[in-house]
Amino acid sequence: HSEMIAFDGLYSFISLGLAVFAIITTNFINKSDFKNYPFGKATLEPMLVIIKSLVLLIMCVITMLSSIKQVLNGGNDVEAGFALGYALISSVGCTAVYLYMRRASKNLNSEIVKVESSQWLMDSMLSVGVLVGFLIANIIKHTEFIWFNRYLDPLMVIICSSVFIKMPIKSFGDGLK
Repeated sequence: HSEMIAFDGLYSFISLGLAVFAIITTNFINKSDFKNYPFGKATLEPMLVIIKSLVLLIMCVITMLSSIKQVLNGGNDVEAGFALGYALISSVGCTAVYLYMRRASKNLNSEIVKVESSQWLMDSMLSVGVLVGFLIANIIKHTEFIWFNRYLDPLMVIICSSVFIKMPIKSFGDGLK
């Protein structure tokens, strides 16, 4: 019942789908096809960045509002053992994808793939943050502040959503320019 795991998983899933879409679009843009596209395909990059930014922005807003509602309703209990396992696997997986995307952005010289690479860096940081958050929850459950664990999960989502919302807003603005 962890909001943070749901946020991290949804963020990773959306990022993965958008990364695959970005690579396909970049490969399409880089194909020499001047006969069918005499003015080029460069307009596809900013359109993809705008779509990607809107999807992530909407996701961040919805999860933030849901977590605020959960805090107001008394929080939720999360099984820290399962959450720690998930966070460890997610941290390793997201970091591997980030390293691959970073290498791909250098080879393709594409703004889309560079944005995706930075997105995966943020996703890796998110997963590591989840890991640290649930380590803290595991420590807190052995103290007199155990009551705070009910609020830790939704508060982590609020903090992460607040931090992560800046990137899609900036990318959206850059795409419009």
